[in-house]
Amino acid sequence: MAAACTLAESGVEVLVLDEQPAPGGQVYREVEKVHEQRPEDLAALGTQYRAGLELVRRFRHSGAGYLPRTSVWEITAASEPELAIGTLHDGAAQMLYPRHIILATGAMERPTPFPGWTLPGVMTVGAAQTLLKTSGLMPAGRIVLAGTGPLLYLYANQLLTAGTRPEAILDTRPATSMGALASLLPALAVQPGALLRGLGWMRAVRGSIPVSSRVTALKALGDERVASVSYESAGQSHELQAELLLVHDGVIPNTWLAMAAGIQHHFDQRQACWVPDVRGVGRTSRES
Repeated sequence: MAAACTLAESGVEVLVLDEQPAPGGQVYREVEKVHEQRPEDLAALGTQYRAGLELVRRFRHSGAGYLPRTSVWEITAASEPELAIGTLHDGAAQMLYPRHIILATGAMERPTPFPGWTLPGVMTVGAAQTLLKTSGLMPAGRIVLAGTGPLLYLYANQLLTAGTRPEAILDTRPATSMGALASLLPALAVQPGALLRGLGWMRAVRGSIPVSSRVTALKALGDERVASVSYESAGQSHELQAELLLVHDGVIPNTWLAMAAGIQHHFDQRQACWVPDVRGVGRTSRES
């Protein structure tokens, strides 16, 4: 949205293709709807989410074209005579012929299988947060959160603000080496506020919810659905009763469209995922 605003406000003709029904992306999903129809949920979703409304309003007034509920199924190969995008909107397929394409496919939760992960009652934290944003749905019963990453603590903080207290957080993050911490310094120098927000979420959560650190051997147990969660921490085995296990193991770039477009990728050892080769300000290996 920010790129579309900047270009449109500078007089460039822009069209945004969005899979979602309204602007906002993953972070600000349904922010207009929540503001208008469920303002009581804004407190739980936090100040960062509320701030997205200003960006969405700017986008609405920027002059950029907008096609919601639109899927992109093809970007023609570099060997083709003309750059084109294959789209599906309202059940109709269409080819568009832009001069340039900006990919903003965002991130997706890292899928990490573990024993019992397919049992009913096991969901990702991202899916649970999507239900909160789109429908105002809050989980009930005995809730256990497990995994690592900022979203784990953000969602736990949102639950607490809404009056729902999980039974426990099982943090699977291993001990952090000095080298790993040093690798984060460039990013923290650019966005120190992100670190402060994350520390604030962790502080609020740890003061209200039992947190087990360096968790390993996570298992969801049950016959027809999850009934308990077993794990190891500090050299001991534990088991918790649970009706809902929400898991999260960080996010990775959503690369399927970039790969389909023939953009070169490499495997990032630190993030343990494939990422597009990018140089300068977002320039990829594909020139046209």
